[in-house]
Amino acid sequence: MIWNIIEYTATLIECLISADFISRFLNYKNKKYGLAGFASIVIFDFFITNLLNQYVLFEGALGFVRIIGNVIIALIFMKSSVFEKIVVCTLSDITLLIISFLSLNILSGIFGFTVPELIEMNGLIRIINLFVTKFVFFMFTRIIIAIKKKEAYTLNLTEWIVLVTIFLITVFAEMKIFDIAVEFKLSESDPSILAVGSGLFLVYILMSRISRKNLERTQLLIDKMQLDVYKDRLTETQKQYNEIKSIRHDMKNHLQCILSLIKKTKYDESQEYVEDMLENK
Repeated sequence: MIWNIIEYTATLIECLISADFISRFLNYKNKKYGLAGFASIVIFDFFITNLLNQYVLFEGALGFVRIIGNVIIALIFMKSSVFEKIVVCTLSDITLLIISFLSLNILSGIFGFTVPELIEMNGLIRIINLFVTKFVFFMFTRIIIAIKKKEAYTLNLTEWIVLVTIFLITVFAEMKIFDIAVEFKLSESDPSILAVGSGLFLVYILMSRISRKNLERTQLLIDKMQLDVYKDRLTETQKQYNEIKSIRHDMKNHLQCILSLIKKTKYDESQEYVEDMLENK
């Protein structure tokens, strides 16, 4: 009984960390429904994890169902693009899978037990594994969120498609590696899983930075185009000003001539002068 409580508590903590990571990364459409979205992820993950652990042998099925469910919840409650929601939900589950597998194999090397034995045993080693896994998962999510806040940029549609494709392929590959390693008691697969997971994260960072540079270049191009437009407008305004200034100068000369004629009481000539001006216009 006590071990069931410990396992359920560890699962609940895992679900809370995952829900917090997804919520902070994507943000809610409306803060009023933030609690509902957060609770939905926690309840769904907790229920589906405990249910599938009892009835499904393939670990990949659990991860796939959790990812699909979290994406659906994210679509309902959260902002960001569909592609980003898929990536973030997948990243959360894949990260937990990698951390769990690495933790089991490290403890296996330290204490001399196989991975299946560590999974099934109850005792101090199991508690250590649960604590280490959840703590590392929590720290990893904090680091990703910190990077996200510092690097405020987004990928375009094509870049997200490429990244999501890599994520989906990696999901099934890593889950299959995990099941094979557990079934055949392999520890040599540690580097392969770590390499795939690390490579996936590096691809995301690289593509994000490339996207940011592209956005900067695009913004510079837009700024240059706007500057050219402003220059053309300034040139046209200066031209109009010069024309108005010239007209004003001519009008001043005409008025002086008319005034001079009037002062000399040459009314007929002044009238002819005005009529001539009107005809010429």
